[in-house]
Amino acid sequence: MVDIRNKAEDGRNIVESIVRLVPGFRGYHQKEDRRETDKILREHLAAKLDRLRASLNPIIRGLTDAGDLDLTGRTDIVRKLLEKITYRLRYASYGYAGFFDAIKVDQEDLDRLYEFDAALLDRIQALEHGLAQLGAMTGEAERFKEMLRPIQDAVSEFDTHLDTRRSLIERDEKHVDSR
Repeated sequence: MVDIRNKAEDGRNIVESIVRLVPGFRGYHQKEDRRETDKILREHLAAKLDRLRASLNPIIRGLTDAGDLDLTGRTDIVRKLLEKITYRLRYASYGYAGFFDAIKVDQEDLDRLYEFDAALLDRIQALEHGLAQLGAMTGEAERFKEMLRPIQDAVSEFDTHLDTRRSLIERDEKHVDSR
């Protein structure tokens, strides 16, 4: 029977050998880890946004059943915008080119993107809180409208925030190209 631990150690020894022999490989390996971390974080955030979007479905059904088409339409706008930002976040650029690619993004840029993405969690938690309260207001049209407006604004700001992320990446890529 093959000892898997030995295989893992052999693989680690190969990586350690490469790290010693290839200048810059250690940084590349760290960047690859950061790239994967960025992807995992964004997927986690996108899944949370998916759940928020899905939480609006029964609210919209209830509003439709009650015949409140105005609130149904307004709430559906929020749902569609959540769907849009979920897609944008899930498929956002990694902000990092591979080791042998022409464009390189340095460690500070990666750290800044990671912090930017991590700050998105705060925005999602605020939306979770707002949507939970909104669900409790379905029988009270005026209060529902009052609560829906700041949620719609927060979702729009989230979308704008993602534009900022994209411009950070594009600026960093242009900055790197000019070096």
